[in-house]
Amino acid sequence: MNDTPLIINALGQLDNPNAPQSDTALNYVNRTSEHCTIDARTLADARASGLTAVNITLGYVTGDHSPYEHTLSELDVWDSIVDRHPNNLLKVTTVEDIRTAAREGRTGVIYGFQNAQAIVDDAERVATFAEREVHVVQLTYNQANELGGGSSAPADTELSEFGREVIDALNDHHVMVDLSHSGERTCLEATAHSRVPVSINHTGCRALTGLRRVADRNC
Repeated sequence: MNDTPLIINALGQLDNPNAPQSDTALNYVNRTSEHCTIDARTLADARASGLTAVNITLGYVTGDHSPYEHTLSELDVWDSIVDRHPNNLLKVTTVEDIRTAAREGRTGVIYGFQNAQAIVDDAERVATFAEREVHVVQLTYNQANELGGGSSAPADTELSEFGREVIDALNDHHVMVDLSHSGERTCLEATAHSRVPVSINHTGCRALTGLRRVADRNC
């Protein structure tokens, strides 16, 4: 039995931030995964840290890109990155892939979105993204979108009917619903609507600090 612990970064990136052409994980305006530098140092540092798998941010978050088309392009970029490094990276399609990554000394790459705006106005696109092995979808990114409210939006917007439709589709296709940047009302209503547990994987606790982007203690 392998006693190596499974260490999963619930939201991160693979990149060498010291490379001149690299993006930073916090620059989401018109970001593109083509700016990431996946070099020997990136891969070595990931393994040296003990990282088993990481949920990377890919696809549209904010900016001037066309959300759906840009996200499909990002998926192609990351498929290419993983394919170029078969001895170091493994695209995570099942839970067993995470165990395989740990056993084989590779880093599992979990595809995730930080904004469901890539779906635009068609919930059937969830099926397209699920087929591309996207396993985590965040409903909103700070500001309100067609699905509901964001944590930085001036109004505490409710979960929309389209938001409910998208959550149903995510549940049907076994894609995790992430509420990390959702507004309080959207967060609570999405939690109640989802048929399976949701994720709030990068946020804070309002009982500890009153920052705007924190999960309500009841969420």
